[in-house]
Amino acid sequence: MKSIVAVIKTKPGNVQRDVGEVMELARYRRFLRSDKKTIVKLNFSWDLLYPGSSTSPWVLDGVLNKIKNFNELYVCENSTVVNNAFKNLRAYKLDKVLEKYNLPFTHLNNVDWLYVGDVKTKAIKNEDRFIPSILKDSQLVTIPTLKTHGHTKMTGALKNQFGCLKKLRHHYHVVIDQTLADVQKIIKKYCKSTFCVMDGTIGMEGKGPRAGIPRICNLLMASNDFVALDAIASTIMGINPEGVGSIQIAAKEGLGIADPEDIKIVGDYDQSNLPKFNFKWGKTPVIYFDRLLRSSIFSPLIFKTSLFYLCMLGSIGYHTLWYNLIGKKYRDKILKTGYGKQYR
Repeated sequence: MKSIVAVIKTKPGNVQRDVGEVMELARYRRFLRSDKKTIVKLNFSWDLLYPGSSTSPWVLDGVLNKIKNFNELYVCENSTVVNNAFKNLRAYKLDKVLEKYNLPFTHLNNVDWLYVGDVKTKAIKNEDRFIPSILKDSQLVTIPTLKTHGHTKMTGALKNQFGCLKKLRHHYHVVIDQTLADVQKIIKKYCKSTFCVMDGTIGMEGKGPRAGIPRICNLLMASNDFVALDAIASTIMGINPEGVGSIQIAAKEGLGIADPEDIKIVGDYDQSNLPKFNFKWGKTPVIYFDRLLRSSIFSPLIFKTSLFYLCMLGSIGYHTLWYNLIGKKYRDKILKTGYGKQYR
């Protein structure tokens, strides 16, 4: 059977209903049961409000509305060395959505961790093979955003599970593509089932996942095959999936389908008429120097000593300056649209 990827149009005000439709088209009932523990994994990239960088409140609202009668629900995400999850939650008004459904927020940095040494990984070292224990025997629903990424060209269903590793996962940036395949292998073994709803209402091109340019795309996508979904999302963005390492490695390791001939697109599009946004892709100076230094002989000295705190401060300083000088004008432009009305 072909992998099914649902792709539909949406617009401000209709997203909650349309999320339900795209989930139905992707046959979510085959993969999710109301009597099983369900983990909803958000996508946080920045704790400053910048449309397109993190899961939007209207898509989370649509997903939770569809599964609100499930017995055991956890909405999760974590912090990174440069991003505070609680600030992110408030900045995007996701806390208000959780209040609507009377759900707490589960911070993945604060849960128990499970050693998964029985999974053979090619990039992740034995001492780092840990995932949040709540993932075991759960149904995972992941909600990534449609955007470019300086490390991986595009970030989507596969990349969003990178956040299921511990906080210091940045050490794997130089082998990120294989790491994402390793994480997916772990997820497939320890989760009962998986499903993805991709937030393409506002995408991001350029130097994502933070210092890019938000673009209104008015799309929603869904599938239980994360590789197939990323392949279609990449194609829509104008990025050849054959050049996206995480997609190709995961497909070769049998973690999903990347060949368009074996993917069935349902909804408002098919293989012949997919929208093409021709997203530009690039790296910020932060990502450029991160990859350069991690590949050098100085990597242990910089990233495994107190010097790393200077790198963190440099990253935060660069992005904060960029946000105030450049990013705010793009943010304000989006906030004047129908999606801005929904934020307010």
